[in-house]
Amino acid sequence: MVKEMITKQIAILYAYYSKGATASVPYLKTMGSIVFILLLLIFNALNLFGKGDIVVLLYSENRIKGYINIAVVTLPLFLIFLLLFKENKLKQIEFSEVEKKRGNQINLLIFIILVLSTPVILFYKYGVGR
Repeated sequence: MVKEMITKQIAILYAYYSKGATASVPYLKTMGSIVFILLLLIFNALNLFGKGDIVVLLYSENRIKGYINIAVVTLPLFLIFLLLFKENKLKQIEFSEVEKKRGNQINLLIFIILVLSTPVILFYKYGVGR
């Protein structure tokens, strides 16, 4: 049941990216957005539970090493999502305009909550000027 709900939300996001400037690459844009949201969620959870120092391991003074570190984390997640949610399956999922509108609102709400909670969690955890 949960997988079906998540798949439907991803299909709605895919439908959103299928129009406009992203119409040529909706699948990659959708998967990239999902990975970004998941990484933001993991980042917030790690910081909230006092394990935010793990994220510092990704940082490097050397730009190329930093890119490699980030790729080592994001690429497996991206590939997992590519395997779990096939483009053909997303195209086949049908939903009404009401479901599409509600799904887009839910996707936007999730994104806003995650983006706004990040600085709040960081200020709470590390304080300003500590």
